[in-house]
Amino acid sequence: MGVFFPPPFSRSYQDLQNESLVSQLVIIPIFILCDDIFTFIVHFLLHKIPYVYKYVHYLHHEIKYSVSIGSQYFHPIEFLVTVPAVMSGPLLTHAHLFWSFVWTVVKTFEAIHSHSGFDFMKYYRTSPVTKSILLDASEHTYHHTHYQDCYGAWYCLIDKLIGTNLNFVKFTEKKQYSKDK
Repeated sequence: MGVFFPPPFSRSYQDLQNESLVSQLVIIPIFILCDDIFTFIVHFLLHKIPYVYKYVHYLHHEIKYSVSIGSQYFHPIEFLVTVPAVMSGPLLTHAHLFWSFVWTVVKTFEAIHSHSGFDFMKYYRTSPVTKSILLDASEHTYHHTHYQDCYGAWYCLIDKLIGTNLNFVKFTEKKQYSKDK
């Protein structure tokens, strides 16, 4: 089986020791990019295919206001299509099992955080660089209260590139404007 289909993860400690520092530093950004692309595609399709939204994804949207435990409230079919998207980075790179575990922990934190409704990162947004990298849960909260837009993972790279966050941006600007008055 290994000849035609290489094992999805390397498991030996020796393999991990032999990885270069560069490959270890690059692997998480690759995971982030793969996750954002594939999560966006899957989540977008869950919303845009009416039958799938009505009978599969709407279960997750029964929780209108973001609550951390709500991140784990979804249809089993949604689980089956979401997990490959989330694990696309480790699977496509044939990452070591250690990095796959690290990624699983990161994504679990991301799911809980993005459904929490809290902005835990606001204190770290002091420069334009960290402001664009460290996102709060407001985009996903908007997604749950408006049932549209902001389909990507917490980095929202694809949402920004395609423009599926524009209604969210207008919403937050309007909210900020009314707060300033």
